Amino acid sequence: MGGTLWIILVNAFVFEALILFILKSEFIKKKLIYSGIALLLIIFPILISQLIYSNYKETNNPVDVVVVQPNVDPYNEQYTAPPVEIMNKILQLAEKKVDSNVSFVVCPESALQEYAYEDQLSFVSSVQGIHAFLNKYKNLSFMVGLSTHKVAKGADTLDVGAKRYPEAPGYYIPYNTALLIDKPYTLPFYHKSKLTPGVEKMPFKKLFKPIEKFAINLGGTIGSLGIDAERKSFTTTLKGVKVSPIICYESIYGEFVSEFVRNGSNLLFIITNDGWWGNSPGHRQHFSFATLRAIETRRDIARSANTGISGFINQRGDVLMRTKYWEPDVIRHQMNANSAITFYVRYGDYMGRFCYYSGLMLLLASLLYSIVKRRRKLSVN
Repeated sequence: MGGTLWIILVNAFVFEALILFILKSEFIKKKLIYSGIALLLIIFPILISQLIYSNYKETNNPVDVVVVQPNVDPYNEQYTAPPVEIMNKILQLAEKKVDSNVSFVVCPESALQEYAYEDQLSFVSSVQGIHAFLNKYKNLSFMVGLSTHKVAKGADTLDVGAKRYPEAPGYYIPYNTALLIDKPYTLPFYHKSKLTPGVEKMPFKKLFKPIEKFAINLGGTIGSLGIDAERKSFTTTLKGVKVSPIICYESIYGEFVSEFVRNGSNLLFIITNDGWWGNSPGHRQHFSFATLRAIETRRDIARSANTGISGFINQRGDVLMRTKYWEPDVIRHQMNANSAITFYVRYGDYMGRFCYYSGLMLLLASLLYSIVKRRRKLSVN
């Protein structure tokens, strides 16, 4: 949010300078002051940023990662093709790059197309197929997305995402889930918690409950979903390295992503399905957010998008590798795990909060001043 403040301040001083020039004001000193401040506001942050960028050095703690882009058409293929066929496509792509040195394979959001109850994940055929693939390699782990359900009991039935079974008694909670599949077969998972409005989250649920069934269907589970209370960091077979999945829409929230790092994550994996936008600016804009998250947290990021853009981004925000949009692909890169905590990770959107509260105080002070001034005027009259 410091970027927003920067834009507002530059615009304010450029505007004031332009007004003076357009009106051919005689206040030459004011013209120079406003123009000079606007110029400094543009140049100074850029120079500081360039200095930080040039002097930043990543710690050398390499981790070999493979990113899969299966390119399954979400409109015509992803939710109609047999789940095993989709899984085999992912594994065939991964096999092109995987060897004994690779530690992680990262796959997209909703890549596995079997609905699974969370206490029965080990019985899902796609999960079993991936686990069989892992047996060929020593320390390989798979990060992959799928839709899961949990039987809701007791207080869970009051959850915002709880739904009645259509033809049976009881409730269940649907989730958009990221699953880690590795050798111990413990299958830790994380539920997407920043939900996409209108697709995964219905605002004012009680009021709009009757129209929830008309939520935009982008495949998988629709309507209001359940969420996680914490940002999870997964311990893996690779000692000393913790990873976190960031699911789709979550990657646009800086402070939210920093919570994964505060919880111990050394590497960040963004998994998403950006095929719904087609060849529009949407998938490119979504990809660009990942560079900001890498700089803020100083974490290398692997991004797996179903139809692209997938890629690797380092801690300085450099895009090291990227795929083409709407083409199947698989890429491999050595990421650097990092454990340092940045100022932003520690304090989050401090600039936004400062501007919000100071603006609120200014507003209240202005209202109070107006009231006092009006009362004095009335008393004089």
